[in-house]
Amino acid sequence: MLLRDSTFDVIVLDMSLHGMDGFRLLRVFRIECPFSTILAVSGFMESFLRDIAIDAGADAALGKPISEGDLRHSVYRLIDPSASWQAMSD
Repeated sequence: MLLRDSTFDVIVLDMSLHGMDGFRLLRVFRIECPFSTILAVSGFMESFLRDIAIDAGADAALGKPISEGDLRHSVYRLIDPSASWQAMSD
């Protein structure tokens, strides 16, 4: 399985997958990739769903639509929580 044979710094997971439960997949990722950071993304990311995603194992959650800059900054913050990412331009 790709998850067992690879290492990922950040996994960006769309929670609204066709024919699949994103929360179940999130739990699988958390077990198979315990050292990866998971960013949950959904068009239905209301505050209560964000809390559920975090409780299910996501490190952060974003609602769609997401600008390229917001996604990039979110990933930078997850990889390096220091303020150094803020100096990067969009």
